[in-house]
Amino acid sequence: MLILSQCLIRYFLIKPIVESNGGQMALSDFNFFLLVMITLLISGAGYIINDYFDLEGDKINKPLKLIIGHHFSVEQSRMIYFVMNLTALAAGSYLSVQLGLWQLAVIFLIIVLMLWYYSARYKRMMFWGNFVVSSLTAFSLFIVWMVEFFALRANPNLYVQNLNSIHLVNVFIYGYVFFAFITSMIREIIKDAEDVEGDMRVQCRTIPIVLGQRIARLIAIFLIVMSMGALVYAMIKLWEFNYDVLFWYVAVVLQPLHIFLIYKVYLSNTSDDFHNASTYSKVLMLAGLLSMVLISFH
Repeated sequence: MLILSQCLIRYFLIKPIVESNGGQMALSDFNFFLLVMITLLISGAGYIINDYFDLEGDKINKPLKLIIGHHFSVEQSRMIYFVMNLTALAAGSYLSVQLGLWQLAVIFLIIVLMLWYYSARYKRMMFWGNFVVSSLTAFSLFIVWMVEFFALRANPNLYVQNLNSIHLVNVFIYGYVFFAFITSMIREIIKDAEDVEGDMRVQCRTIPIVLGQRIARLIAIFLIVMSMGALVYAMIKLWEFNYDVLFWYVAVVLQPLHIFLIYKVYLSNTSDDFHNASTYSKVLMLAGLLSMVLISFH
């Protein structure tokens, strides 16, 4: 979903808005491809280190889906983790030099460290683990526009040419970043409720463990309702600015999906119930991201 979401951001959100206002993109397709590969490598390494620290819990939560210990040894997994991160950081340094933006290399390094610290410590802390992974999920979308924006800033002529587009792109980007953050938070809480048995064994202090399954369900439902409220505001603005197709997509597809997810979460009691609800939350996130395709129908 990472590659899809970043390609949607670039080719169905930023590019149509920029070109419809007579501007052009500053970041080359090659450099964008490099950015996607960097984020994919860092994300993949993050999954590996997460599985490494979760090995004991995953033996209970998902014994048939174990990778470390089945397909790769612990030592091999550590080696793959370091190779992927070093490759990503080297490519990130190259991209930073290409764009004249040294801060980008620092950002990639911070993300690598955050993913390690999340797996080693934050994941076992109530709320903070959910917050960190949701923030990084949202940032994986935001970074596409951030890099494009600074590439524009490095070219004064292009920047002036795109002034009319920047505000509108910002509005859409912030909307989708918020949607990615809140739906990721919802899914993380549901996943924690699904994995209670294994998480207790490795002494995690997740929301369902500390506050109980009932409170975790209520928090997830509250966040779903909050997302629906944000979408109502978005619908008002979409109607006001004549994004009719996108308005009806939100009304007919996204809002009913939210309602159905509330129903699934409310009725969840067992690990299998929460697993199904987690799957539906991924469907909701995917449906929200795919709405970017409709932006050009303005």
